[in-house]
Amino acid sequence: MRLPLWALATAALCLAGCPPPDGGTPPKMTAVDRINVLADPNAQNFDGRPGPDGVKLRVFLYHAGRGSSVRADGSMEFCLYEGRPGPGGPEALPLFHKWVLSAEDLERFLGQMLGQHGYGLRLEWGPTPPRSEMLSLIVRYLPRTGPPVVASPVIIMVGAV
Repeated sequence: MRLPLWALATAALCLAGCPPPDGGTPPKMTAVDRINVLADPNAQNFDGRPGPDGVKLRVFLYHAGRGSSVRADGSMEFCLYEGRPGPGGPEALPLFHKWVLSAEDLERFLGQMLGQHGYGLRLEWGPTPPRSEMLSLIVRYLPRTGPPVVASPVIIMVGAV
């Protein structure tokens, strides 16, 4: 028996965890052990003029002791590197742009997406576009105490938009 696509998508969302029972925002947690980053695969044009201006992404933080997402009680660092990561990882590539947002800054981007609470961000790099056709995005959660948590690299294509 084959399940319809909508049933599979609903099951996937339920397996990913459910929002807090009262529908409120999740607790702030310093201890985060996993970051999921969902980014548009292509750089975005935000100003209507020719050329890409930045990236759109959603970031979800998780703690193993909870079945759903948590809020940041630390800062997040977003680094865009020029090119595709090789054996040395993205950090071996030229850094194109870096953003750092505090826990307080992140609160204004908090929202409910895909049945979870996460951060919907639009990161703009300004008037100077990247030279590469491919960017590698690394997101790091920097808790107030303890080691940073790093998400898997995300590849962003840069083309004429």
